[in-house]
Amino acid sequence: MLACKGFGIQEAAIHDAFIRAWNEMVENRGELLQKWKAMIQDGNELEKLRARQFTELTKAKPLKSMDIELVSKVLEYCNVFEDTLEFHFKDGTTITQVWENKRHQ
Repeated sequence: MLACKGFGIQEAAIHDAFIRAWNEMVENRGELLQKWKAMIQDGNELEKLRARQFTELTKAKPLKSMDIELVSKVLEYCNVFEDTLEFHFKDGTTITQVWENKRHQ
């Protein structure tokens, strides 16, 4: 039987990793625009909506602090692993960020 492995991640670590993941999307906007344009052209109604949202939202400057409203608009879910967080965005993009697991120290 496997037991649950609680990683004890702090909320601040999740916020920091989300900010880095979102800023990576903003920085890679040019590459992602092709994906979003294809979704707008060929996707279902929800995919078209998401693609338009991401096209607009990534025009903003990189985040400096946590924006919960943005999180609710763009983040589908997040997987927590021993030393990484895997952010799954509503446009289908997945970005992995490292977090410092204090339990290993």
